[in-house]
Amino acid sequence: MAPAVPRIADGRKSFMHMHSLNWLAILVAAISTMVVGFLWYSPLLFANAWVREMGYDPNDKARMNEMKKSAGPAYAGSLLASIVSAFTLALILHGLRAESAHFGLMVSFHVWLG
Repeated sequence: MAPAVPRIADGRKSFMHMHSLNWLAILVAAISTMVVGFLWYSPLLFANAWVREMGYDPNDKARMNEMKKSAGPAYAGSLLASIVSAFTLALILHGLRAESAHFGLMVSFHVWLG
């Protein structure tokens, strides 16, 4: 049976050190995901099409205000999911010892691909 904590060739235990992750990069990745989402669903891009396809009437102010009130928890959940995704990708890249942007992008693409 394999040990719960893998060992390096010389017998030392190999642990993932959380302090060796780039926490700033994880936070920037999560925030950039949110920024892209805000732009995607803004009137600059696809907000009007989204409202129309969801069957909402943009002139129904009561319904629009109700949607705005419930947006806070949705944004918080989305931010949490973005942080978890960025953290998971950072763990994968750290485990693979990704040292170049090209390798990181290739791994990220394959993770996205599924």
